[in-house]
Amino acid sequence: MYIFNHIPKCGGLSYRALLEEIFGRDRVTHISINLEEEYHPNPDKYRQYTMLMGHFGVRWNELVGPGRQWMTALREPVDRIVSTYYYWRHNADVSPEKPWLYMAQTMPLDEFIHCGHYLVLQGIKNAQTWQLADDLRWRYHTVPEQDALAVARENLDRFSFVGIYEELERSVECMCKYLGVAPANAVPRVNVTKKRLAVSELSPATIEAITELNAADMELYKYAVQKFRSLVCRGELAPAGPRVAPGGRDEGHEAPRMLPVPVERAGALRLGLVSVPSTCPPGKVIEAIVEVFNGGLGRWSSAPPNPLFLSYHWLTEDGDLCIFDGWRSDIRPPLQRLSTERFSMHVLAPAAPGSYTLRITLVQEWVHWFDEPPLSCWEDVRIVVEDS
Repeated sequence: MYIFNHIPKCGGLSYRALLEEIFGRDRVTHISINLEEEYHPNPDKYRQYTMLMGHFGVRWNELVGPGRQWMTALREPVDRIVSTYYYWRHNADVSPEKPWLYMAQTMPLDEFIHCGHYLVLQGIKNAQTWQLADDLRWRYHTVPEQDALAVARENLDRFSFVGIYEELERSVECMCKYLGVAPANAVPRVNVTKKRLAVSELSPATIEAITELNAADMELYKYAVQKFRSLVCRGELAPAGPRVAPGGRDEGHEAPRMLPVPVERAGALRLGLVSVPSTCPPGKVIEAIVEVFNGGLGRWSSAPPNPLFLSYHWLTEDGDLCIFDGWRSDIRPPLQRLSTERFSMHVLAPAAPGSYTLRITLVQEWVHWFDEPPLSCWEDVRIVVEDS
């Protein structure tokens, strides 16, 4: 018997479609707890169901389904907020009586992020943390705000399964192993957000504003990814190469086939840093302009079958690696053979002040970083992170 805390825009309906195939549609139900504080669920009402799902916080888990195994899935916070905004803007019916929908449908993204309406913030400010710590709805919070992240992390340790949206196919593989069923033949994409921008298309200021609203979610997501990695290391999920986590994927795209390319083709790429600030505040988003030269006959882009992305690492003054998986930035437009293009990157600075080395490089997801032998396509620059 299981209960799935469905965090909005984290692929929950895709999981539901698969779980209905596994257990049968009559054994999976969705519960709505969006009424009043006085709601008193009767767990006997739900004993006929193998799986309970819904947009409710963990405070309801033992009330709705005592003794059940907990399951959930998280998503990179910036991408989740962008998806939420465009879902409300394009997928939902026009609803002036619902402020969060009306504002999404009448405001540009930057204005929406800064509007400050509590019902908007309820959906875009640390929503993953609050759902796993207590309750989505602000007026029913019982956990102090300063304790929410710690409580959410403790609760996350109680979950038997934690999926990662950016690795949906691998998460589904893990879920099937956990449930003891055959691997899924295909992962359905359900309730996909219509016509949205990718995170890589946003301005650094917009990304910074979303990041500031979701400081707790950023930390919780990192913790969830670490748990997912430990699952791989324990052999519960077979790895397909060096672990590199994608960031800011467009929703609704099939996970690309990570076909390795010959080293000689990859070795024809050269990278140069055109511009990047020499100083920046801690935890802020900066923009880097990078020039990439393709000296080979092949064409490169961030699309299948050989998706390539710009990314980065941060190293301390002593040369120790402090941030490995940097945000991804698309190779867009495609880099044609024997050509040079300039690309914009979003780079998240370390949270602690200090003198760092920013290493700009390329990565082919699940295959290879281009700053690792035998490849040497990267460039370092010293950046001072300090309070302004």
